[in-house]
Amino acid sequence: MDFAQNRLYNVDYLNDDSTGNKRGEEKEVKINLKNLPVNVRFHGFQLDLSSFYLDNDIVILPSWHEGFGYALLEGAAFGCAMIASNIPGPDSIVINNVNGSLIPARSQRGIEECILNYYNDRDMLLNHMKNAYIRSLDFEENKILAQMTDFLTNNQYRT
Repeated sequence: MDFAQNRLYNVDYLNDDSTGNKRGEEKEVKINLKNLPVNVRFHGFQLDLSSFYLDNDIVILPSWHEGFGYALLEGAAFGCAMIASNIPGPDSIVINNVNGSLIPARSQRGIEECILNYYNDRDMLLNHMKNAYIRSLDFEENKILAQMTDFLTNNQYRT
């Protein structure tokens, strides 16, 4: 990716495998073989991601399939703009051009263009970061529990 090679960004790669197997470590070795620049750092599996969200402006979740995209919601709660594949799950959190960007699945070019758009338009990035945080408030526990309670109360089978 041009933006990484030109050292415009630091890229933090976190192991996405919480099962404890070696898949993430194997991925790191394969990626390192590509001689990526020093601004790409591997951190492996992390239990506490708060420092990563606080140190970054954007969370990127390129995926072919996703249940919900909880990493996006976590990043949004820390005020990170989001770039995600336009698939079920992430499209429930990311509102395109409001709090982030939805890109076609498997689109490296889409990721690059979104990052460069943020790099070239700091006001847009800051606006998306603010809106991402606001969007995360829709998923607060008390609001979700109230919605579930309302749904269950109003949709009970009547005997």
